[in-house]
Amino acid sequence: MVSYKLLTPEDVYFTTPVPVPAEETDEQKHSSSRLCCKNKSSSTSTAFIALATFLFVVCCVWLIGTIFWLKNPGSQLPHRPPSPSPAAENREGGSGQSPEKCNAIPETHRFDCFPERQPVVTRELCEVRGCCFIQASAVPSPGKDGVPWCFYPPDFPSYTLDSLNDTELGYIGKLIRKQKTYYPRDIESLQLSVMYETDSRLHIKMTDATSTRFEVPISVPNATKKAASPGYSVEFSKEPFGLIVKRTSTGTVLINTTVAPLFFADQFLQMSTTLSSQYIYGLGEHRAGFLHSVQWNTLTFWARDVPPTELTNLYGVHPFYLGLEPGGLAHGVFLLNSNAMDVVLQPTPALTWRTIGGILDIYIFIGPDPSSVVQQYTEVVGEFEPQCLEQKLHAIPA
Repeated sequence: MVSYKLLTPEDVYFTTPVPVPAEETDEQKHSSSRLCCKNKSSSTSTAFIALATFLFVVCCVWLIGTIFWLKNPGSQLPHRPPSPSPAAENREGGSGQSPEKCNAIPETHRFDCFPERQPVVTRELCEVRGCCFIQASAVPSPGKDGVPWCFYPPDFPSYTLDSLNDTELGYIGKLIRKQKTYYPRDIESLQLSVMYETDSRLHIKMTDATSTRFEVPISVPNATKKAASPGYSVEFSKEPFGLIVKRTSTGTVLINTTVAPLFFADQFLQMSTTLSSQYIYGLGEHRAGFLHSVQWNTLTFWARDVPPTELTNLYGVHPFYLGLEPGGLAHGVFLLNSNAMDVVLQPTPALTWRTIGGILDIYIFIGPDPSSVVQQYTEVVGEFEPQCLEQKLHAIPA
């Protein structure tokens, strides 16, 4: 019979010692702490490198996109006029124009009826607006690249001069539009002010007769009486409305707005005029020669801080031009409007102001020489003061 003995702790022996966990020394603890910090620092560096790489890629993509956009500025412009509403049903006499009437208009005298960059104009889109359509050849001859396919017929509806009264400074009149255009929110009643401010400065202003519109908030000279011996004369066309301004000494026509219809909608204003010659300067800021080409040349005005680039709008906006007349005299025209705009030059020679807001606030300076024109212009917009620049130059040590 087997018997068992109850063992006590004193009776139990181990052949090998039981391992007892040793306490870490101070040196081991310090080494472990350094390793932990090193791992954290390595993770932070990796994160910073990844972030820097991501930002570098984003900058590269942005830079490449900007370069392509600058090379093709016409694809997306902030100043495009609003899409016109189809108004063919509201126009009297249908939308088509007789071929004889359209063919009788010389190519140089065709004013664009479809200024939008997109879509490409078709006969259907053009005739909906009541305009003439003559498609140019696929390979235009020299000097004809830019001739509009869609252009205004001579009887296109415009404003009518409803009344004209004398004032202390000149005339005040009322313009009415009897037939709506293809742009939304036509302003049907305009107030016309013609002010003979000085012998060398004529001021013409067209604005909404019933509502206040934005005007450039700068201080301009206010005349108190009509010029005694103006060097210009003004003639009015009643229907369609137009203005003809001539130099009294020579009879030279400085502006003639009867060549194309006047538009004054809420977000589309357009006025065209003939030029006294093809020699026209100013209209900054653009990277081009001092003398502008009138061969279907469109200049965009919308301040943009970019390096000088051909055929695009730059930082400055100066809607002022100086024109030379056949006899060698000079005059200037200034449109006081700060909205985005296009100025179109064509070989008539003629010029079209096209803007998306504000009013038509026009100053005409008679000169008669370029220096006098610039002086008369600065009397309205202000003169440049070089004292600050001179003081800075004197402050630079020799």
